[in-house]
Amino acid sequence: MASKNSEGLVVYGEDSRAGVTNRRLGMAIAHVSAQAQDIAECQRQLHASQQFQAQQQQLYTESRFQQARDEAEQRSL
Repeated sequence: MASKNSEGLVVYGEDSRAGVTNRRLGMAIAHVSAQAQDIAECQRQLHASQQFQAQQQQLYTESRFQQARDEAEQRSL
């Protein structure tokens, strides 16, 4: 709903039944912000888990390689 004021400017009234109000917009921004923080925390945890798994895989590979090297050395004696 629009009306003209004394200066000739168009003023739009706030229809509380429909549309975006400042309150609704603020609530939506807060909700999205909280979700973004949750996603960022999940990504940090996932990254840490992936790094740990990569380290464990590297240690396992090095261990198996050393074991194979030791077995080959024992066979050659």
